Amino acid sequence: MSHPRKNKNQTFWAYIYTMEEIIPYAQNSRLFANQPPEHAAHMLADFVYYRLKPHGPVRLYIVGYEGRKGHGIMLTLGYPNQDLDAVPLRLLRRAIRLFRARPRIVIQDGTSRWYKSPAVDENRFDKIQFEDRPERPIGAGKIVHGD
Repeated sequence: MSHPRKNKNQTFWAYIYTMEEIIPYAQNSRLFANQPPEHAAHMLADFVYYRLKPHGPVRLYIVGYEGRKGHGIMLTLGYPNQDLDAVPLRLLRRAIRLFRARPRIVIQDGTSRWYKSPAVDENRFDKIQFEDRPERPIGAGKIVHGD
């Protein structure tokens, strides 16, 4: 079993997507095609959360991006400061199959509220901050879920 790293910034594994990235998937799905775009995106995030929740610890957050307008959704896997090989194997396999990619590492940026994660498409970091905490409404009656 992996133990949390001491005296280091908080890290965790996550899938992070902007609303612009999520909306086309939600609208093209048969499940949420008739919903307004942002509502469909939140419904898709909830759907993914409930598909993965039985297989291990997951959390769902609304996040804001530095330097960009808008926000996105982040789904975390495992516990804070946990190595990727310590994330429950069934959870990790299902997430990789669902997202068709491995999760990204997210690292707290010093002692600030900002977190950074290597960008998928470039040699830079995405800087994000939590817009909403778990168990708070995120719009149109949808709830962000946490452990």
